[in-house]
Amino acid sequence: KLLLQLLLLFPVVRERVRREPPEVEGEACRAILEVLVGPEGRDEVALTRALVHHPREDVQRLASELLVADPGKFPEPTRMLQDCLKRMHVRAERPRLRELRREIDEAEQRGDREAVARLQAEFQDRARRAG
Repeated sequence: KLLLQLLLLFPVVRERVRREPPEVEGEACRAILEVLVGPEGRDEVALTRALVHHPREDVQRLASELLVADPGKFPEPTRMLQDCLKRMHVRAERPRLRELRREIDEAEQRGDREAVARLQAEFQDRARRAG
């Protein structure tokens, strides 16, 4: 929700995710993100209208909840967006890192040194990028 609030309240940060929107959980959140990065997201009036009159009531409710936030709660929206996107990336990488650990263990048990080296390299690369 923090990501959506930042995108709703600060058009400057909205532009930063338009080209490559992040994955968000929940159908209502995904619907709001689609509006934010779509053509309506370039015009504040069109954006508000699209969300307030969205065909899905859960989207209308969530948008209303997010729009009433005090922009003063977000002193550094660009930094907050970067932090939020990084946390989302780390969270998204966790399942693959767990899977890689399991695959490394299995390759070690089989004695497959090539697979161990390849999997460890991928693990280290992903862990480094995740922070």
